[in-house]
Amino acid sequence: MKKISYLFLSLAAFLLASCSSDKELLHVTLADNALVFTPAAGGAVLHYALPDDPDIVGIHVRYTDCYGQPILRTGSTLSDSVKLIGFNEAQQNIPCEVTMQLRNGSESAPIEKSFSTLDSDPIQFINTMKVESGWDGFSINYKAPEDVKGLYHVYAYDIRVVRQRVVKHRA
Repeated sequence: MKKISYLFLSLAAFLLASCSSDKELLHVTLADNALVFTPAAGGAVLHYALPDDPDIVGIHVRYTDCYGQPILRTGSTLSDSVKLIGFNEAQQNIPCEVTMQLRNGSESAPIEKSFSTLDSDPIQFINTMKVESGWDGFSINYKAPEDVKGLYHVYAYDIRVVRQRVVKHRA
């Protein structure tokens, strides 16, 4: 009877410990250069090197964009970078949280980081555009970012004042 009571108490203690709501987060150790942020037009690029652990299958980056909206960007072991988007003007020291995605669907303990951004292509165009007159027209020049993607449409209207001559016929 004593053995059955001891077995029952041990089983109850084990079940109680396994049902605990306090989950201990896995702390992942990364190399010093495992997370490198590079500013880019309208955001940044996170270059990462995940540890050689079969339980780690991806990476999550959480931050807030320029409109105050929470953003989640993800990457996997099949890539080595994640593009962080959502910014117009250049900003410095934007806080973010980086976690590792584990095979069982959970995440590791968060790693606090920060990154900086560059002006987006349209903001760069607006801030650096210069209209210069030239022979028979004008030219538009601006300082283009390294990796320009997209197309700008510039509409020009030729507004001329034409004198109209009114002729009255006499009969």
